[in-house]
Amino acid sequence: MKNITISTFLEAHKQHGSSIMQEVALSMSQVCIRWTITQLQKSNFAAKNKETIIEEARYIFDEAILLTFENTAKGKIQAPEKDVKLSTYVITICRNLLYKKGFIMEPLDDDITDFEADYELSIAQKEKLKKCKEELSAKARALVDLVLDGVPHVRIAELLGYKNEGVSRSSYSQALTSIRNCLGPNFFE
Repeated sequence: MKNITISTFLEAHKQHGSSIMQEVALSMSQVCIRWTITQLQKSNFAAKNKETIIEEARYIFDEAILLTFENTAKGKIQAPEKDVKLSTYVITICRNLLYKKGFIMEPLDDDITDFEADYELSIAQKEKLKKCKEELSAKARALVDLVLDGVPHVRIAELLGYKNEGVSRSSYSQALTSIRNCLGPNFFE
């Protein structure tokens, strides 16, 4: 997944669906969250404690990945004439989310066009991710797969019997937390 371009990602998504989405999300998470933490530390959010900053950075990254997957599923992402890295697209979404939340003053910046994801999952890490996902309940696994397939939370709530979209989003966040906890803090080292 290292330095995957938008064109390559779109082609892989056509062939592999949500399985490629999970791999992309995990391979980008550390560098994108690290980038978002740096931006938050430069902002008016910097006064918060370290755990709060990390939690907000993870939330923003999760939201950016969800938007990327939703846009992919809806056909809103088109391969640009000059192909760029998918990580640049995700970082751009993170930056715009930071702007919408009032953490930064400008929604876009030229310095992110050369952003490089410098991480690729090993076979052992892929196996560990698969094992951690299997530890989720059947409903939580279905939820994760539906989200990664780009199904909106409103529809997921209907399909899986959640009370509303908010419960679906909250359950998804809990599933991601369970996966992160299972993977452990040294997963990317």
